[in-house]
Amino acid sequence: SLLMDPQSAFCKTIVSVIRDGLADNWSQVRMAASVLCRVFLTSLQALGADLTPMFPALLPRMCLNRFYLAQGVKLYSHETWKLLFQEQSQSGIGYVAQNLPA
Repeated sequence: SLLMDPQSAFCKTIVSVIRDGLADNWSQVRMAASVLCRVFLTSLQALGADLTPMFPALLPRMCLNRFYLAQGVKLYSHETWKLLFQEQSQSGIGYVAQNLPA
C-alpha cells in the first residue's frame, strides 16, 4: 500500500503535512495535526509497518508537543507517546536525541 511505503510520494506528503502541523503557531492546528499523527502512526503500527523512516520528521515535534502550553495538545501528545512506545518510551527519546542536527 502507498501508506506503508515511506518512499511513496503519498506517504511523504502526509508526513510533511503532519510535521508542519505539529509545529504550527495555532494550537487548534497543532491539535488537529496531533490527532492525525496518532491515527496515522498507530494505524501503520497495527499493520506491522516500520515507522522508523518517519521518525526523523515526526518524533522531534511530537516530543516537544508533550511540553506545549495548550493543555489539550500536551495531554494528547503524552498519550500518543505512550501508545506508540508503550514501556520503551526512553527509546523514542533516545532516537530523537541521536538524530538532532549537530
